[in-house]
Amino acid sequence: MKSLLSILIFTLLNTVSIFYAIGGENSLSLHNKSNHIILGSTHSVYGIATGVHLNKHPMIELGYSKYSYGQVSSYGSSYTLENYFINDLIIAPKANYWANLFGVNVGFSVPWYFNFHGDNSIKFRPEIGIGYAAFKINYSANISITNRDMKNIGTHFLSINYYIRLKEKEKLE
Repeated sequence: MKSLLSILIFTLLNTVSIFYAIGGENSLSLHNKSNHIILGSTHSVYGIATGVHLNKHPMIELGYSKYSYGQVSSYGSSYTLENYFINDLIIAPKANYWANLFGVNVGFSVPWYFNFHGDNSIKFRPEIGIGYAAFKINYSANISITNRDMKNIGTHFLSINYYIRLKEKEKLE
């Protein structure tokens, strides 16, 4: 349990650090407007989030995504619905937040699993992996917040996500 808590704290601190390093929603500059070093233009992208997750039962996800990227970093969020393909249909609305710097991706998700027999479970899922802008590959682990005993929910995941661009805006600094 101590090692799991250490991983969780490490992931959260790195996520906050990367969001802080990125410097805000509209700019990837390291300093304020009067004295800044530009890392590049910022692109804001809106689109469709897709994903495949491999664990004891495979699942897919589909939903909305928004992310921003510059030359060396990106960050974003997605709001999706995960679907397990097993004998018992399980769905999970999920919020996901991530950031990456020089190809190292950290983030977390909060899925809320439901089956059609009245069971549900909220999980916290820290993640770490590689990625940039529209693509990421992560290892993640579900940590139960409620109902640890819900059947057919995996603990360890290998996830592949791709974000399909529908609209893109560029802001030059």
